[in-house]
Amino acid sequence: MDPTTRLAAARPADLLAYVPFRLGYRPRDSVVAASLRAGGAVGLVVRSDLADLGEKRGGGALAGAVAAHVLRDDPRDVVLVAYGDDERAALRGTDALEDALAELGSDVSVAARWHVTSTGYRGLGCADPGCCPPGGHPLADIDASPVAAGLVYAGVAVAPSREEAYALVPAEPSRRASALRTARTWVRRRDELGVRAWRRASLRAWRDVRAAVAAADARRAVQPAVVQVAASRLGRVAAALTDPILRDAVLLTVLPTGDPGLPDRLVDAASTGVGIEALDEAIDAVGLLVDADRGAAPDPDDARTARVAAELVAAHARGDGQAYALGLAAALAWWVGDGGLAGARAARALEVGPDHGLARLVHDALARGVGPGWTRAEHLAVR
Repeated sequence: MDPTTRLAAARPADLLAYVPFRLGYRPRDSVVAASLRAGGAVGLVVRSDLADLGEKRGGGALAGAVAAHVLRDDPRDVVLVAYGDDERAALRGTDALEDALAELGSDVSVAARWHVTSTGYRGLGCADPGCCPPGGHPLADIDASPVAAGLVYAGVAVAPSREEAYALVPAEPSRRASALRTARTWVRRRDELGVRAWRRASLRAWRDVRAAVAAADARRAVQPAVVQVAASRLGRVAAALTDPILRDAVLLTVLPTGDPGLPDRLVDAASTGVGIEALDEAIDAVGLLVDADRGAAPDPDDARTARVAAELVAAHARGDGQAYALGLAAALAWWVGDGGLAGARAARALEVGPDHGLARLVHDALARGVGPGWTRAEHLAVR
């Protein structure tokens, strides 16, 4: 049995051991919904803040969006896991999700509700001492699970908290200094090269960074220290992201427009006025990210590669260049449904200033409990 996905015959401790590895950190004051597919495979794993699910305004909408997201995974059953010492809050949060599943008309049942506290774990609301002893089962059972042991042996790490998991990995100082020098020089070269040539070269630099991250990812090595890309390329991208046209072109390289040449045509049209219809096509393509009517689901691997590339640029930048790179990372995290990471990246970007477009869009969407277009389209379809 592959301990990372197959838990059909697992004890509860095995599933509870798997969740933090899947998230990348140990959740606190949260509810996790795990989709169990036919055959016992763990599918989608979605985490929400207990406080958000318990809010009178917005909590129901969030629960509905999460439930629709989970149902899209075509689960056989769903398991809910509440984290935190407040049992009442745990019950409210899991009740909200279970009610949302029922309201969507699904025949998918909640197979189990577990409560993990700072001292133990037990069935949520279970009063049977034979099943759930006072204080719960010891947390050591989770840490000693064969699933946890297998994942540790495979080199998978778990951060102690969400904050540490979402921390931006710092760049090596000399490489960052080199990238910053390049960024300053690249801004000055815009007039020397001409706007069109400068934007085209900047777009090539972005594609080079993405390719380097993809190559490192194939080697299971995506930390900044091991991504083999010149600091000068990172500096070019950081400088270029302060250009609105280039920001749009970079986003178009990730969106599933069906036209890989659209980013280049946008750059040409905006720089020369030739082929101006590309501007309208670019504006229309943004709907793939935000519109409920035609939102497109991302390729998770492709979106992750682009997000890590943006974070790599951010780690080698400062000021607006860093903020725009973080805004791009926030939008990509939001697109795939990782609201926690999206919020962390957007908040860091907005520390520089309130007018960074993508970061502001993501921040406001998260504040209103609004998901990307494809999740809302799916929610409407399920209803």
